[in-house]
Amino acid sequence: MKKFINLFFLLVTTLFINFSIAKSIDTWENKSANDTVSSFDNHQMTDIEENLYGDNYYIVFANYTLVDASESTHNKRQEKEEKQKEFIYSLMNEINNLIVGNIDTYEDPNTVEEIINNEKLRKRNEQNDEDNIGTVIRLTTLNEISILSAYLSEELIEHVKDMSGVYDCMPNRRFNYGTTYNSNDIKNDTKWKSFKVKKADGHLSLISQGKYDKNLVGKYDTNYYYPESNGKDVDIYIIDSSFNFNQKEFDDTNRTVKCIGVFNEYGNYINNYTEKYCVSPSKYEHGTVVADMAGGINHGVATNANIYGIAVDLKPSFASIMASLNRIKKFYLNNKKGIRRNIFNFSFGYYSYLSTKTSDVVALENVIDDLVNNYNAVFFACAYNDGLPVKDENNNKGMYPCILDNVICVGSTNGMYESDYPITNSMRPEVYMKASFSNYGDGVDIYAPGYVSIPFLYSLNYVLSPPNSYWSGTSFSTPIVAGIAASIMSENPTTQFNKETMFNYLKQTGIKNAIEDIEFNDPSNLFANNGKHIVYSSDDTYNGCGINAGNNKCGNDLCCSYNGYCVDDKNLCKIENGCQSKYGLCNYKY
Repeated sequence: MKKFINLFFLLVTTLFINFSIAKSIDTWENKSANDTVSSFDNHQMTDIEENLYGDNYYIVFANYTLVDASESTHNKRQEKEEKQKEFIYSLMNEINNLIVGNIDTYEDPNTVEEIINNEKLRKRNEQNDEDNIGTVIRLTTLNEISILSAYLSEELIEHVKDMSGVYDCMPNRRFNYGTTYNSNDIKNDTKWKSFKVKKADGHLSLISQGKYDKNLVGKYDTNYYYPESNGKDVDIYIIDSSFNFNQKEFDDTNRTVKCIGVFNEYGNYINNYTEKYCVSPSKYEHGTVVADMAGGINHGVATNANIYGIAVDLKPSFASIMASLNRIKKFYLNNKKGIRRNIFNFSFGYYSYLSTKTSDVVALENVIDDLVNNYNAVFFACAYNDGLPVKDENNNKGMYPCILDNVICVGSTNGMYESDYPITNSMRPEVYMKASFSNYGDGVDIYAPGYVSIPFLYSLNYVLSPPNSYWSGTSFSTPIVAGIAASIMSENPTTQFNKETMFNYLKQTGIKNAIEDIEFNDPSNLFANNGKHIVYSSDDTYNGCGINAGNNKCGNDLCCSYNGYCVDDKNLCKIENGCQSKYGLCNYKY
């Protein structure tokens, strides 16, 4: 008997489950407003997504069979379709009349009035459109279900839901692209008003994230993240060899990119250039590449910055440099009023006595100081490429203008990839190490990537570089940092910068102690960064926590250590030892 009861209970349960499943997979045409799609009350979903209610586009779901279910099964196909079409057009007219007659229920009546006027204008200019009636759009019809779109006030939602045939009305949901980054996290990290993202060269991706650690993050993120302003209304002056601004890297009209002079080695002004093309005697496009790194459209840092080039010889003379600075001051800086945003890039240098400055060094220093103090200029100079200290005490020589007080001196780190050319896909293990060619030591303020991509074929120099090859040198690290400075200026348009205030910003945004072969806490152990520090994985794989692992948090009562690992360790879980309290439990039991 007991076995029989169990068998009977099992049979009844199975029949109930089968009936429930059959009910749940019923087709749309057999659904009703009560037993099918749940109608969401206002604000019901705010715990899982942003609040989309208020004046908004709403999606209206209507079922023809809710008006007359007998019609959907017994009428002939053509007659059924005609009646369904009449029903949906009648419903669209009813919703449109509701909107037009209740404009005063909207938070912003002007918006809905503009929609109504635009629709009237469209009707006059186009043929009759069955899918648009006034302010209501029919998106699609499948079997007996029609889906409409309408701009409603929150007060009108319930009125629409009560209309015959309507079984739901909900906000127009926004889907997210399958990106590997979180926009809100980036804005909180950077304080940027808005930002853009693009696939980019290694030197750009490196400066827009914290230090990559393959043990914490899966696949390296090759995106370049940058503020939308990105150097807007900032002027970058580059004194260098020849410039060819006809290259596509400078082919935009939203800013100024032009040559403003040519000087020979004696300091004579040569008036044989155009705004897009200025050639020094060497015809060597070092200047074009430097300008590209500072603000080229695809390969540069500050894509909205104005760029002004003065061409001098490949080994610029003191006379040509002084004449160039004088021309910039006389014809460009003197005419500016209000907040000044002037950046100078020197991708050159020379050794002179360290203990006693020669007359030319003193004169150059005085001119730079004048431009800094009276014109709010910010100067960047390369540390140069001898692999020596910029302040060589043993040999009583220093690298100028790099080590001058009012100049920010830039050294180089290694490139992203194993070789300069051709491009490979394996990340170089020594990427966060000082480049072997770079000068270093006391006097270097900051380091940036020293290997850059050349996207174009040289048109002037007799030695042609293959497109998309790599070049290296502190000459290119320097405009990268100058470009970062331009983006900082454009994001802080009311701040008047000088050397001191800019360097303070660069120290705040830069990655301290990132360079592995420079002593920990050495003042020069600073890797350039544009303000975005979160390290994302391009394959969304994380093995750590905190800002260096996609802002991931630790679970299971673990703490996030200073170096981004989830641990249960008495020392590492102390705040004073760098435990990251945002991403785990610090001091939770100690």
